Amino acid sequence: LLGSVFIQIGTNLANDYSDARRGADTSDRLGPVRVTSSGLVAPQRVLVATWIAFGIAVACGIYLAVVAGVVILATAGYYGYLAYGLGVRQNGMGMEIGAGTVDFCIRHGAVPGENDQRTIFTGGDYIDQQLESFLRERYPSSAFNLNMVRRFQEKYSFIGDAPAAVQVDIPVDGKPTRHDITNEMRRACESILSGLIETTVEMIAGFDPEFQDRIRNNVILAGGGSQSRGLREYVESRL
Repeated sequence: LLGSVFIQIGTNLANDYSDARRGADTSDRLGPVRVTSSGLVAPQRVLVATWIAFGIAVACGIYLAVVAGVVILATAGYYGYLAYGLGVRQNGMGMEIGAGTVDFCIRHGAVPGENDQRTIFTGGDYIDQQLESFLRERYPSSAFNLNMVRRFQEKYSFIGDAPAAVQVDIPVDGKPTRHDITNEMRRACESILSGLIETTVEMIAGFDPEFQDRIRNNVILAGGGSQSRGLREYVESRL
């Protein structure tokens, strides 16, 4: 908790200092007084205070690493990336669809709390496995492997209505043969949707009611799996 407080203090001071140096804080600015641009505190003192605050936060992190192990720092760092590295604004949510997992993180304050983070295990690999299963069911005589299926999915994945028929060449008895895999592609890509929406809705519903609408309107999708055509529109329509 102490480390989180000083991260927030350091971040605010850094913003105050950098905005004043860039000329972003003018007399037309609305909101609380900025100590650097208003001349209340000299810029050098604000900078020193920034480093002191971050130094205390680092000391708290080192203490946690000694007591609880470095895993806690790796976990905090990763969810910090989700909250800040994806460009999620305050009171927003980052959703990263990776190969093995889908990771969710709500940004509210300096460091995400335990209830602001969630991981489910239906990422891109799950879609590939589903697609392979569907194709083997429909085309039992065709010769293909998971790597081929993964390339199909990366190139043609979509949600909802297909932008065009998905047709690929797959060997049959050693000869390249055209296969229509549109329906199988749709079924595989949409197999993760219920988990995505259910987790997102649960996290938003469990958050402070005052900020739920802001979070719902600020969901950032990232990761390779987020590139599926129609996914962003689907998530927006369900929230």
